[in-house]
Amino acid sequence: MKTKLSPLISVKQLCNKLDNENLVILDASIPPVGNMQQPQQCWPSAIIQGARRFDINNGFSDEQAEYPHTMPSEAQFIEKAQALGINKNSEIVVYDSFGIFSSARAWWMFKAMGHKNVTVLNGGLPQWIKEGLPLASYAENILIISEGNHENSIKNRHEIDLLAMLGDKLNCNIGSYDGWIKLTFKFNASSRTQTYNIYYNHGGGGNSPVTVGVIGTNRRQVNINADIFLSGHDHNKWKVSKTQRELNQRGIEQCKQIVHLDCSTYKKLGEWEKEKGFPHPTLGGWFGTFYVESDTVKFKVEDAQ
Repeated sequence: MKTKLSPLISVKQLCNKLDNENLVILDASIPPVGNMQQPQQCWPSAIIQGARRFDINNGFSDEQAEYPHTMPSEAQFIEKAQALGINKNSEIVVYDSFGIFSSARAWWMFKAMGHKNVTVLNGGLPQWIKEGLPLASYAENILIISEGNHENSIKNRHEIDLLAMLGDKLNCNIGSYDGWIKLTFKFNASSRTQTYNIYYNHGGGGNSPVTVGVIGTNRRQVNINADIFLSGHDHNKWKVSKTQRELNQRGIEQCKQIVHLDCSTYKKLGEWEKEKGFPHPTLGGWFGTFYVESDTVKFKVEDAQ
């Protein structure tokens, strides 16, 4: 007599499986819809230990379809699943930050694609946190923290380096006011590599209600050759993609997408904005993902609220 696999797994059952080499934990959370409130604990600031991102809004839906969250093609689903390290032997557990919401969608998608060993975490991330079970240390995801005008002002006036103290606690790198991050991706099947050059600058100037700092993208791209530009300072939040024509090493013209990101703030309206008559600052930042498509590493961003 065959035992039917329950579609649910308890948080304690999952905790006992964390050392299973075939276990794949997926965070399938999506942003709130309608009158739903954003959970206090959610991706990427709260992650079950070992969890990977199952992005329903982007990679795991047909982005060309008329309706959101349309099932992707089998080929697209398999490609995205394999990129997450999933194979036929994987024991998949999906969860979301609301309890049971979008995780049920992810469970159904795997079932529709013929994967049998998949369950939904009963109670999701809220239940995991309630039971006091281990979350991944978010500090492990921080590569670098860079200086800004406020930190520099404190350091110059009071001889206290707040970022150095924070970096020591988080065990991460401290960058200057501007700098570079170079990412190199190596393809296992060959010796081919692909690089992304990221230029970051805390930023400067004002936040005109008309241009909100976007006009600076043209100046940066003329003077600096980078794939991704990161800036902040003005408490605005926007993303701009620009096309750059170039000649590759084989003498063939190609077009490259240059991404400009302005990162806002997590600080709510303060006295400074009121005094200057500025609007309420945009809250939140960006969550960037590198992924492989057609043997090419690509980059996408989504809201981190």
